[in-house]
Amino acid sequence: MKKLQLIFLFIYFAFFHSLSADNNKQTDSLLKVTETAKDTALVNTLLRIVSIYKSSNEDAATYYLNKAEKEATKINFDEGYSNALFMHGDILYFNYNYSEALDYFTRCLEFSEKRNNKLLKAKCLERLASLHLATDDPNLALKLYYESLVIFEEINDRKGIAKVYNILGIYKADTEEFDMAEVYLNKSLRIHQELNDKHNIIENKVNLGYLYERIGNIEKAEKIYIQLIPEIKESGDMHALSVIYFNLASIYQKKEEATSALDFLYKAIGISEQTGDTALLSSLYGNTAELLIKTGDVNSARVLLNKSVLCSRSIGDMETEIQALKFVAYIDSLAGDFTSAFSTYKLISSLKDTLNKRKCKNCLKKAELQYENQKSQSKIALQEKIILTDKRNKLLFIILFIISSAASLLLIWLFILQKKSLVKNKKLHDQQIRLKQLELEKVQNEEKLQKLEKEKIEDELRLKERELVSSALLIDQRNEELNYVRQKIKDLINQDFVNISELKELDKIIKLKLKDYDNWDLFNKAFNNVHIDFSKNLKDKHPDLTRTELKYCAYNRIHLSSYQISSLLNVTIEAIRKTRYRLRKKLNLKSTDSLDDYIIKF
Repeated sequence: MKKLQLIFLFIYFAFFHSLSADNNKQTDSLLKVTETAKDTALVNTLLRIVSIYKSSNEDAATYYLNKAEKEATKINFDEGYSNALFMHGDILYFNYNYSEALDYFTRCLEFSEKRNNKLLKAKCLERLASLHLATDDPNLALKLYYESLVIFEEINDRKGIAKVYNILGIYKADTEEFDMAEVYLNKSLRIHQELNDKHNIIENKVNLGYLYERIGNIEKAEKIYIQLIPEIKESGDMHALSVIYFNLASIYQKKEEATSALDFLYKAIGISEQTGDTALLSSLYGNTAELLIKTGDVNSARVLLNKSVLCSRSIGDMETEIQALKFVAYIDSLAGDFTSAFSTYKLISSLKDTLNKRKCKNCLKKAELQYENQKSQSKIALQEKIILTDKRNKLLFIILFIISSAASLLLIWLFILQKKSLVKNKKLHDQQIRLKQLELEKVQNEEKLQKLEKEKIEDELRLKERELVSSALLIDQRNEELNYVRQKIKDLINQDFVNISELKELDKIIKLKLKDYDNWDLFNKAFNNVHIDFSKNLKDKHPDLTRTELKYCAYNRIHLSSYQISSLLNVTIEAIRKTRYRLRKKLNLKSTDSLDDYIIKF
């Protein structure tokens, strides 16, 4: 899971815990109140029960929400109904049910606009923004955040303003707009300090630590995190404490202090396992396993990776599941179990296809919502045009009526003229509506065509990617077989009854074949069909790269392991390490920069 997603997850855990922490003892008394309460009092009591259950018992919260919506609708209690819609959306979002959450927040937004409830509208926009950010639509999310901020400022809702500033600060930090991120986070912190909101003050400081970590000011970030630990322990927010430990582990990884990093990761895992925080555990297991692989503890890493896969699967986080499976395949490759590694890569490919389909589905839902918005705007514009036409006709009729009082014949003539004008306007209006319908059908057909084109391109790309990996694996297998035969011949040389000179000659021929047989052209042809101009772009930017280094970059680009690349290049693992070292120097990479991430940009 990406670190930005973890930060937003922390915000929403904090939000739910802060709402329910002080109300847990009131549940029984509130349930008794529902037996006698009526009308608005009953709806408000049900909503208070929901606020208690929403972070701990989704089924109970949903049950009482449905009752609240039903009662509010029965007595036309607008405020209660809108609050129920909003809370329902929150629960669905918190449980990763994004499509249904989108429906509830959209309904709540429409309701707020009809009732001109600005506070509710701002809250809905902020929730919709967070939902679109979670479904990988940052541009729309940013637009909605700013819209909600304008309304919060208009009605002077300082808590809402601080919340949006906080989220915008995190977003700007992740997009490397560090100056703006610091401005937004400090604004949010000042407001929460003025409101004496200790819980959100801690949250702001955590996010500032994340910002300084992104900037590269590791010491400042570490200092903030360590100072926050006693405050968080005092508040009893175990989720926030596990996130802090996770952040500290990340800092110590960057400082290359693996022992300290693992210590904090295991602390975070212990807390998250106690609280049942599956979403955070999926990332904690994966990060810990990655660090264990680097330290050589492959067996422990495999156990944690399997746990990460299970956690990710339980919450539908395919990106984290794919990342964990890649490390599993890597471990299988190191162990020489290429059958399991290949099966894992097939599963990864299948998950990627499913993930792409999910993204396409979200895009389709977004397009549908945009279409409905445009449709509504067209209806409003049409109604305004009709009203304007009616006003003009009314004015014209009054003028004609005044003139008709002077001459009845002129009145009759003008009346006939008016009738003809109305018929003509109606025909023109009908023609304009028909033209708009035809234009709309044209746009829809174009969108369908573009969708089919996109699906075709995606299918071709997946096919070429699989062919490329297959060709690389076949070459790898051929080299392994030849090396095996060569080794067998060497063994036979040591036997007395064999013609030594002939076997030596045969060994020499096979060795020359292994050296001279160049599979690069075959691989390069398949590779360039998928990654067009990769080698050219890399060579243009770094002209001093050798042919072997270019080959290494190409194999690295399709995510082959060091073991596989060494087999394909017919060199040792140590030679591969030296190649990586030389590459980093030629590419002018810093010690903190990732060679794999740099190569994948071309």
